[in-house]
Amino acid sequence: MSNNPSPDIPPHPDEINGLVHHFIERYDLWQADGCAAAREYLLTCYARIDGHYEQLRAWAEHMEQARQLAASFMQSSAYHDLVLRAFLI
Repeated sequence: MSNNPSPDIPPHPDEINGLVHHFIERYDLWQADGCAAAREYLLTCYARIDGHYEQLRAWAEHMEQARQLAASFMQSSAYHDLVLRAFLI
């Protein structure tokens, strides 16, 4: 499937092209063995894609939390004092 050393590294474009454009060529879907191999390949792809999706979703949640904390800080008097001191020095 993939020789990526880490699940954090997205799949290579050749891998995506293989899945999208060459899947039918690689598996004999007219035979039970070909269907079984294709199914196994698709399940493996799905598991990796789902893992990446979950990782991206978690990053998005953390980014939203960081945005909310930054917005909250920027509305505080401590932030306004910090900005005023930066301009007065």
